[in-house]
Amino acid sequence: MHQPLKHDVAGKSHESGLLAPDTSGMNSYLADPALTDLLHIHLNDALFRHIEPHLDRLGALAGGHLDECARLADRHTPILHRRDRFGRDVQWIEYHPAYRELERAAFGEFGIHAMSIRKGILGWPDKYPVVAKHAFTFLFNQAEFGLGCPINVMASGEIKLEGAIAYAVGRLDRGFVQMAEMVNSSRLSNGVKSTALMRRAHHDAMTVAKNRVVFGSRIVDLPLGRRQLLKIGLATEQALSMSFLTADALDRAETGSQDAAALLRILTPTLKFRATRDARKVCGDAMEMRGGIGYIEEFATARLLRDAHLGSIWEGTGNIVALDALKRAIGRHGAESALAADLHARLDDSGEVPAGWRDRLHGLTDRAVSFAREVAARADNEAEARRATSLLYHVASAVTLAWEAGRIHARRGDARRLLLSRLVVDHRLASGDPFRLAENKVQDAIAGLLLGERDAGMAQVGELVLAA
Repeated sequence: MHQPLKHDVAGKSHESGLLAPDTSGMNSYLADPALTDLLHIHLNDALFRHIEPHLDRLGALAGGHLDECARLADRHTPILHRRDRFGRDVQWIEYHPAYRELERAAFGEFGIHAMSIRKGILGWPDKYPVVAKHAFTFLFNQAEFGLGCPINVMASGEIKLEGAIAYAVGRLDRGFVQMAEMVNSSRLSNGVKSTALMRRAHHDAMTVAKNRVVFGSRIVDLPLGRRQLLKIGLATEQALSMSFLTADALDRAETGSQDAAALLRILTPTLKFRATRDARKVCGDAMEMRGGIGYIEEFATARLLRDAHLGSIWEGTGNIVALDALKRAIGRHGAESALAADLHARLDDSGEVPAGWRDRLHGLTDRAVSFAREVAARADNEAEARRATSLLYHVASAVTLAWEAGRIHARRGDARRLLLSRLVVDHRLASGDPFRLAENKVQDAIAGLLLGERDAGMAQVGELVLAA
């Protein structure tokens, strides 16, 4: 499911003596057919056709000019000047030109910050749905993570308001409600940005594995290498599906759907909790795939891993967000009912997916929701909050991947996303015997299809999903 590199990096790598190429020059949009598939699912045709040329351009910039700007901006960090040369208290910040170029692209050329609140961005006559906006967020953050907060939510900082005139921008008795709505947007943004880090790391790992030869074989053809690549890819695809599922819920909630608002209430902390934690592991494993040279600052992998650790702290640490999901979203608001209803409806609407697999996912949905309710019901179950939140995430992603597979297969004949649903169940939800050999012909066949570039129909995929 990985798009091969279109530029001749392999030849350049050999000439310069490098062990493996990196993703320099890769178009992050064209290299990501899964993103295109999900946009076809969640957006209408007219909007998709309008934004695709812009996504293509941003994808090219993210793998080229903006990536180089991000490297320079990371090396030449902003400098706070507290006084001028005469000692006067005139504070100002000096930015490297590369940082300003990143701002110009995000705020100026693409207008990512205003897409869902202002009409007319990139020539579209209306505001963009959140799904469309976060397609741009996803691509931009594969080049630069640090601008993510000011682009998508607000700029953080400490300011002096002595003697300032203030104007109410909303009802004064609804300040906390407005803050809570902002937290939904911020946590979704955080999840999308962490997913972007994973996708960039996944691209880098696949580029290494397909071009580096050890012991006479490419890494992608070796058993341990394949297993590590599948782990990197699975977490990435889970997060991508959950990000757009959550963005779609936000879009529907903003049109007045109470069911979508309840769904959003449980999805945002669940996405934020698991995707940001997975990003740390994925970026670390991708660095390991490249080896020790991936640790030095000349490669993006070091920056990705460093940035990934911020995501799980930003907008609430893991413990805080898991408690919010269990104690508040479920214990106080009953939002798990909306999640259960949504997941069951998606399975009922996935007639192309084998009935046996849909039945299994129905059962897992009920078990995950029941366990979350049990944890939320008693204060002395608090230590299980993280596990319960993870189970909700994994079940929701397994269902969503299956639902997406049916739609992608109907549109262009590729059902391989259903294989990811099985891997979630096998490796995130099933409690297997740790002393039993896990690899078999079925697992080999699944790995071959997911790491390859050939489409697979529902009949072939369905047999593998249901096989022992």
